[in-house]
Amino acid sequence: MTIEDLAQRFLRIRRKRIRQFLGETFGSFFLAVIGIAGAHQGLYGETSSVHGAICGGLGVAIGIYVCVGSSGGHVNPAVTTYAALSGRLGNGIIENLGGFCIYVAGQIFGMFLAASVVYGVFNGQSYNGVENQDLVCLFATCPTEDIKLSTGEMFFDQIIGTMILVTLIAAITDEKNLMPNAANPLLIGLTATAIGLAYGNHGGGAINPARDLGPRLFAAMVLGDVAFSGIEDTNSEFFFWIPLLAPLIGGAIGGLLYLLFVRAHWEEDKTAVSPEKEETFENEFGL
Repeated sequence: MTIEDLAQRFLRIRRKRIRQFLGETFGSFFLAVIGIAGAHQGLYGETSSVHGAICGGLGVAIGIYVCVGSSGGHVNPAVTTYAALSGRLGNGIIENLGGFCIYVAGQIFGMFLAASVVYGVFNGQSYNGVENQDLVCLFATCPTEDIKLSTGEMFFDQIIGTMILVTLIAAITDEKNLMPNAANPLLIGLTATAIGLAYGNHGGGAINPARDLGPRLFAAMVLGDVAFSGIEDTNSEFFFWIPLLAPLIGGAIGGLLYLLFVRAHWEEDKTAVSPEKEETFENEFGL
């Protein structure tokens, strides 16, 4: 009897919600452990905004790939918001709300764990002489400090970036627009990279509340209140709520726009998809 046989016999979890929580935790861990480590490369003077965007986008793709079968690979509360509003996390409001809470809890927990692992890898002499706020920005996301931005500008930045991401996800997971295929997670990762290159240096480039909140919670444990308070009279002052709330709004807007401009207008007989195919599609690609 192999280890896999033993695991399936004694460890197999049959409750769907628990499997989804574990899947989102696992996928979110990989997304963040790559993205946060990419940011840490700056400790050695080897990083740039391009480096961070590529690392972050590849982390998104890898995170989706490792859990897409178990949870659909959301790894982002903004994506889960769209799925819940679309009624794809269960039957009725209660089931969708419950599914949303379970998914988001897994995402935040996975990214918190990722931050702790990266801290263990880079801790020691690496952090000597680095200001606490700069260390926070290695874990969570931070807006640019080169120019003074208004709260509205940073909030709008995160809405637009997340709207682009979720619109793409809605498009490639629409069976009448593009049939599901194994390259979809990579396309999502490339889109995250494009958004990072376009907006990352402006409003922090989170486009994912869990990617900011999970590591920020860990940073608060290690570095103190500065993780949430930021530096007075700078763009980082109480910035934390922007990547927490704005991407949720952006995700809902992205899904709604795709519905209004594309999905609502398909001819009913253009592509017939059997119920079995619909179920397989949703299980494998998350929406």
